[in-house]
Amino acid sequence: MARISVRLTVISILAFVLLIQSCPWTKLLTKNVEEVQKITVINLRNGNRTSEITQEGNKDLINTIYQTINTTKTRTVSEHAHQSVNPYFTITLNYSDGTEDIIYSGESSNFISKELSGNGWIGGKNKVLIEVVNRLTI
Repeated sequence: MARISVRLTVISILAFVLLIQSCPWTKLLTKNVEEVQKITVINLRNGNRTSEITQEGNKDLINTIYQTINTTKTRTVSEHAHQSVNPYFTITLNYSDGTEDIIYSGESSNFISKELSGNGWIGGKNKVLIEVVNRLTI
């Protein structure tokens, strides 16, 4: 009886691992951190205070912001739906090839998202990012 219980436990663990691996989260950012030339943060609730972060002398801060955004566990909504009508802040990442990603906070500031080129958005909860943003735009 104990062997059956151990086998069931092992099978359950393996099934869970396979499930986790088969459900990857989509990343919010489209390029690698090495391609980020500038990040612009606008705090929309604090008088539109703006901070521009460039590569010169700010590589660690760019890496922190990039990694904080890109580790967000996301979900994708592919319908005509807007995540936030009144965002707390925006973060624009400008890349070396001239493209950009624009990240919006939710009204509660714990949810970030990006509009998709067609319909819908991609986003998820990220409580750490608001702390970083607030230090930049206070």
